[in-house]
Amino acid sequence: MTIFRIISGTALLIFIGAVAFDLKRRRGSWNAAMEYLRGGIKSAARIRQERRLVKSGHTITVVRTIVYLIAVLSFLLLALTGFAPILFAGNHPTGILLLIHVTVAPVFALALAAASLLWAHSLRFDNEDWRVVRNGHRGLREESIRFALKAGFWLILLLSLPLMLTVILGLFPLFGTEGETFLIQLHGYSALFLMLVALFHLYLTITYAQQPSDQFVKE
Repeated sequence: MTIFRIISGTALLIFIGAVAFDLKRRRGSWNAAMEYLRGGIKSAARIRQERRLVKSGHTITVVRTIVYLIAVLSFLLLALTGFAPILFAGNHPTGILLLIHVTVAPVFALALAAASLLWAHSLRFDNEDWRVVRNGHRGLREESIRFALKAGFWLILLLSLPLMLTVILGLFPLFGTEGETFLIQLHGYSALFLMLVALFHLYLTITYAQQPSDQFVKE
């Protein structure tokens, strides 16, 4: 647990530092960076003109927004209840935190499954994405961000598989003490990698929401 605590804390500090200095570099000052981030959160969290979308036949847009918000909120609850005890107390979640964690987990799994059905087609890789891969840093900024968002989406789905399987397998008497310990460790590291990728994806979504384009993917 001590090693995982150190690795988790170090990874989160590196991520927070990278985000902070990226915002500082892009906006010029810390105050401007905070204002920019607050504006991005409002833009990303807002359900845009829900009535107009429903009346114009874009109900699927509202459904996508609701699914996305449920997935994000449940993810944040899982990350908070799962990692807060480890980082601050050095122990696994217990008591009310564990109860919240196991209650929210199925909601996140269902929201993630719904997100995969709603976005899998529009977030598939195309020729523009492969051009960004070939060109590397020389690719256009908008295309590069779109590729990063697509890659993040598929990585989240991929990393969620071991995260969920370790919990499911741990419910059956198939493994001994060492096996259960391994499953717990694998669950922790899967959660850590998933959290880092999801936070990076969320950061890109929040910051890109303030760009001129309304959509970060082509429908």
